[in-house]
Amino acid sequence: MDYSKYKTEDFVLDPEFRKWVKDPNKQHNLFWKAFLEQHPEKLGEVNDARKILLNTPWELAQFKEGEMENLWETIDNLTEKMETLKALEIVPINSESFLHRTAKNDSKQNTGKHQFSNIAAILILAIASSYILAFFTIDKNDKDPIIPILKTTAAPLGSKLHFMLPDGTKVILNAGSDLQYYPNFTDSIREVYLSGEGYFEVQKDTARPFIVHSGDLATTALGTSFNIAAYKEYPTEVALLSGSVKVMLENEGKNENKTILTPGKLAKYDPINNKLITSSFSPEKVTAWQNGTLVLDRANKQEAIDRLERWYGVKIQDHLKKNQQKWSYSGSFNNQSLRNVLVVMSYSLKFDFSIKKDTVHIFN
Repeated sequence: MDYSKYKTEDFVLDPEFRKWVKDPNKQHNLFWKAFLEQHPEKLGEVNDARKILLNTPWELAQFKEGEMENLWETIDNLTEKMETLKALEIVPINSESFLHRTAKNDSKQNTGKHQFSNIAAILILAIASSYILAFFTIDKNDKDPIIPILKTTAAPLGSKLHFMLPDGTKVILNAGSDLQYYPNFTDSIREVYLSGEGYFEVQKDTARPFIVHSGDLATTALGTSFNIAAYKEYPTEVALLSGSVKVMLENEGKNENKTILTPGKLAKYDPINNKLITSSFSPEKVTAWQNGTLVLDRANKQEAIDRLERWYGVKIQDHLKKNQQKWSYSGSFNNQSLRNVLVVMSYSLKFDFSIKKDTVHIFN
């Protein structure tokens, strides 16, 4: 399906496009967002098509696969049988869109391309009239954005970011994290997409659940506070501080892999067994990053390096020998410089280091 060649009417008739407009979900949103980013020249036509669908007063006919082709075949047969009737010339909204079929032969296409019987005209107009009526009754002065484009807010490496969502929910993003969301949530749901680590104080709204999509998990809340760590290299963790949340695996049809968390409980995704594991956690350790405290809890070497790189916005080059590859380091550093942290770590882990601008070398 080459949407880049679609006109407004093609989008209106397309079943997948109509599903997105009428009943959007995560997959639809991501697909059409990517399409519009690749084909910004289609934004106007997509806008018009969406306006038509949203302003149509009655549900458009749903054509199953092959039914549109069968309809045109029936029209052709009726037309051939009624050649004696006076043909009626139809001017379609777009000939490449509504006359969406292949001519049976060149002569038929050249001699009768725009002529149909009265019955053919009625069938076409029955479908087209609703689009035309809806289009011309749209408020042309409406300047509100029609296409819901996801907005991205990011915390660069070496920094943290505090901000508020349109519904009043407070968010803190850890270094190297980003959050995608719509500038205006719908009347029925509030959805955001997290990559990295974030803390949420959700504005209570019983009519609109708040859902955070993060890695393999979806966390649903009404009004609560929780922390989610969803860096790509590590299993996603959801830690609840207050209220109640439901955590479940993304794209699970039967929703068997889900759990309801109570304060002080943490849900972690086990990718090997494709299930959720719950346990208790220390709120002080989980939320310490918000107050400028770097906490390493029995971190192996790769985890420690990843944390330091994100926290300080540097690149660490590992030159350690194989016998120094295994780490299990625990430590807490409140608003300390990178050099001070490395001095402390190097003493217990027995390595040397050098810092050159934004690159760190660790070696024997």
